[in-house]
Amino acid sequence: MHKLVVHDPNLKRCKDLVDATRSGLKRAYTSSIGEIRKHPISSTLTGVSLCLSSLVWSKCVNVNRIQHRGDVRSISDLAKSVLNMLLIPEFNPNSILQILSFYLTLKRLESVSGFDATIKMITIDALVGLLFSNFVVKRLNLADYTFNRFDFDKFSKSLVSLSCFNSPEEPILAYGVIRTKNKYFPPLLVLSDYLFTFQTSSLINSAIGIIYGLIALSTYNFLFNS
Repeated sequence: MHKLVVHDPNLKRCKDLVDATRSGLKRAYTSSIGEIRKHPISSTLTGVSLCLSSLVWSKCVNVNRIQHRGDVRSISDLAKSVLNMLLIPEFNPNSILQILSFYLTLKRLESVSGFDATIKMITIDALVGLLFSNFVVKRLNLADYTFNRFDFDKFSKSLVSLSCFNSPEEPILAYGVIRTKNKYFPPLLVLSDYLFTFQTSSLINSAIGIIYGLIALSTYNFLFNS
């Protein structure tokens, strides 16, 4: 007796779709592991930032429990200040651009400087931002609280500054359309932030972040390259 075989085209399409999905996930996994091994600092910091921000975006964690607005008087306050550096408090289209820019900046810095130097630069940059925001800018008693908070925006801007001025003559394709040198990109970034919002606070916040990066790079060069 011959066995009757039914060729169902829908079943075949489903099988092909499952196989293609499995193959795509496998390639994505292999690519992700390779990227993490090649750029561990960039991948780790971006991953932590994305996970922390996702907890706030999904309302699993109240943002007010993480953000710190007073003086740093305890380990808890210091921990919150560090978390603020990696937290994007609101989810919107700009958030995706921020996290992507953050990763690309770290990746470029890590590729040029290497693992050890990048760790030192980022550590110095974070210390400069935290110290100046808590003990210098805050003492100016500025009306806008965001000026004296070392948040994700200032941290990412300071890393852009550090990365660009670390290799100032290297070419860069700013925003994917403007070909220029690294040293011209930070001022261009400050100007574009102002033109995007037409708010003086955006201009000042961006400029503060760029200055932090310059101070961090100068400190690094003094400590390790002098």
